[in-house]
Amino acid sequence: MLRDADIAMCRANAQSTSGREVFDTQMHALVVQRLKLETELRKAIEREEFRVFYQPIVRLATGQIAGVEALVRWWRNESELVGPMDFIEVAEETGLILPITRWVQREACRQARAWHLLFHTDPPLTMTISSRKAISSPTSNPTSTKRRWTRGAFSSKSPRPWP
Repeated sequence: MLRDADIAMCRANAQSTSGREVFDTQMHALVVQRLKLETELRKAIEREEFRVFYQPIVRLATGQIAGVEALVRWWRNESELVGPMDFIEVAEETGLILPITRWVQREACRQARAWHLLFHTDPPLTMTISSRKAISSPTSNPTSTKRRWTRGAFSSKSPRPWP
């Protein structure tokens, strides 16, 4: 009963409505589902189940490729491709976004170096950063790496990576 009251209290605080919330079984199911997702994310980080896909950035006027954007996807249990909308929020709230972001940066920069060796050029590489902390990347040419931040990157709910 205390657990259920705590769940209702957390939901009431999060919604900042009247400050009252009545517990129902759906609340418990959502908490269990979120904990399961968090546990799966932790395992996915250990197993490196994430993949980076590269989307071309095209200049409309010329039709030429102006760069690429690195997009993270989760290959859950090697059987299901999960998009960021289904896991990024939980990753941000739990601080798991930092190791995921570091992995994406390493992988994207590794691929950029491979393209450089193969094509002798440095196409601009864009990565969307979901953390309030810009993590230094191991790129060979930092001037060809661009970063964008998601809307949630500066929210008060994001974990604070600095003191």
